[in-house]
Amino acid sequence: MMYMKSACCVIPAHNRQAIHGLTDLFGVANRIAAENADTRLPVLRVRHWKLSETDEKVLCCFDSHPGYPEKPVVIVAPPCLGERPEDAVIRPMLNWLRARHARAAILASVCAGAFVLAHSGALDGRTVTTHWCLAEELAGRFPAVRIDADRLVIDDGDIVTAGADGMD
Repeated sequence: MMYMKSACCVIPAHNRQAIHGLTDLFGVANRIAAENADTRLPVLRVRHWKLSETDEKVLCCFDSHPGYPEKPVVIVAPPCLGERPEDAVIRPMLNWLRARHARAAILASVCAGAFVLAHSGALDGRTVTTHWCLAEELAGRFPAVRIDADRLVIDDGDIVTAGADGMD
């Protein structure tokens, strides 16, 4: 069985509905893959990662296929509700994202998850998208990032951003 590792970051203030919605979508993809076994579609492994409450470690708090030690291939920063997380609060997560990206992990964001990737510096000099109502705020806070909120998805190879959230 071929596995493609993916992950969702669980960051303070992030929308748990969106995290679980993404997990459900990957589960649907796995059911479709199982129903079409002759096409050799990969099984998507989903893990949720969060900051430890006692130190600055990033811990796996959910694994759809436990027992496989591989590192994430795709890391998704989900949307957040209300205020965006600040650098100091999520610094260990940002360091973890940078390290994974340096080891060839694809970074992705949904809606306001782009703020997390922008905090990491991964979006500097790139054109990205986010939810249209957040475009001005993202551009104001991260002037090194070019925003094109008219596009729903921008795939830049190692960075993928999506503009809408699960409610759109």
